Amino acid sequence: MTKIMKRKKINNTHEYDFVIDVIVPYEQEGLITLDEVVLLNNLISQFELRNKK
Repeated sequence: MTKIMKRKKINNTHEYDFVIDVIVPYEQEGLITLDEVVLLNNLISQFELRNKK
């Protein structure tokens, strides 16, 4: 997760699936902040747009 946030990009479907699976539990447990959730949601959207084509 740290690598993805530092890079500010989701590179592949494996990373995409990982972020989708853990974003809610990580936020609930306090492992990521609200700002990080917003960043990850933006990265998810960007990945989906890139791979939609």
